[in-house]
Amino acid sequence: MNDNGHDTDPLWYQAISAVTQYSNNLRRFTEHGQLYGWAVMHGLDGPDLWPKVKYEMRRQLGIDFDQIRAATHAARRAAIAHADTGPALRLWAAADHAQQSFAVCGPHGVVWYDNLSLDDWWYRGDQPTAELSAAHRAIWLAGRARTLARFGAARLTLHLSSQEITPRALAGSIERARLAVTVEHVDATTNHAVEWCRKPGRHVTTELADFVEKDEPQDPPATSTAPQPDDGKAV
Repeated sequence: MNDNGHDTDPLWYQAISAVTQYSNNLRRFTEHGQLYGWAVMHGLDGPDLWPKVKYEMRRQLGIDFDQIRAATHAARRAAIAHADTGPALRLWAAADHAQQSFAVCGPHGVVWYDNLSLDDWWYRGDQPTAELSAAHRAIWLAGRARTLARFGAARLTLHLSSQEITPRALAGSIERARLAVTVEHVDATTNHAVEWCRKPGRHVTTELADFVEKDEPQDPPATSTAPQPDDGKAV
């Protein structure tokens, strides 16, 4: 234990014990999202406990969470700066709070439709947050398709009917997805996703061809950045 009295504090004891117990798992993690996800899973992410856990990861294992996070953000921004070398994607997203459902459509048809639930990261049981969730989900899916197609970054034009949703509101998802995003607001009558978010059932695809116009090149360039694992919604 520490010789500075930390082991007499219940929170310090919990942090020390958790990092010691899961040290082998923590050493295998390469991204800050994986580290934070582990903390959330084990109830170690509270404002009083999480700083202690980060300290113990540094002290015991030499894992600097803040440094890893900064490096990850820098790498994402660098990739997005070269998004014009990747494909141009286009999506429409919509949600229906009454049906608790959402849909995302590409240039050639629907790419994702499913139910919303109150354990969703953004959905809070009303129409505005249902629309926000659909927008975040569209960006996540586009990023997933980009990753699987082995492009380092891509451009996305996202059509939304909610006038309140801006790229700033989507910034975290945009960076994680390594996308340069343009949001275009469209009338609900021209948003292809509106009809689909009211249909029963579910469907999802991550084939890049379903996200791009027919004349867009889809072969990744030789200099394409190798794909990185998605780190979920946290931090």
